[in-house]
Amino acid sequence: MNYICTTLILYHVFWKIQVYFHIFVKIRNDFCVFL
Repeated sequence: MNYICTTLILYHVFWKIQVYFHIFVKIRNDFCVFL
């Protein structure tokens, strides 16, 4: 049970990092185009 909880937490954190990274890249690209 503990192993499953740890795996789910890690997966959730990884997913959030991926989403934030994607947003950051999009904003950076828009900013570079704007410049």
